[in-house]
Amino acid sequence: MNIWKYARAQWDRTTAGALFALGALALVLGWVGVSKEALTALQIPYILSGGLGGIFLLGLGAVFWLSADMRDEWRKLDALEQAVGRRDPEPVAVLDEDWLDETPPGAAEAALDAILAVEAARVTNGGSRPGRSGPTRTS
Repeated sequence: MNIWKYARAQWDRTTAGALFALGALALVLGWVGVSKEALTALQIPYILSGGLGGIFLLGLGAVFWLSADMRDEWRKLDALEQAVGRRDPEPVAVLDEDWLDETPPGAAEAALDAILAVEAARVTNGGSRPGRSGPTRTS
C-alpha cells in the first residue's frame, strides 16, 4: 500500500504517531540537557521544555489515537445498521387492560403472601436468608 495514501486515509493515526515520536524526542532531549547540567537552577528549563512538553505531546498523541479508534467503531456500527436495515421498534404498552384480564384471580395476593413469608423467615433467622443458618457465636 502506498504510504501517502495510507497517511491521507488514516490522518488521525498518522498525526498520533508523529506526536508520539515528537513527545519521545522531547523527553530524550530534555533528559540529555538535564544530565549535562550540575546546578538545579540550570536544569529547570530542560525539565519544563523537554519534560512537560514531551508529556503534553504524548498525551495529545493518545487523544488522536483514541479518536481514530472511536471513528473506526462508529464506521462499524454504521455498517451494521445499514446491513440490518434501520428499523425503529414499535412502542409496547407495559400494562394494558388485556394484561389485567389475563392475570389469574388471586395471583397478586399469592405473590404478596410469598414475599411476606420470605421476609418473616429472614427476620426470625436473625437477618440471614431462609434455609441458611445465622451467624454462630462461640462463648
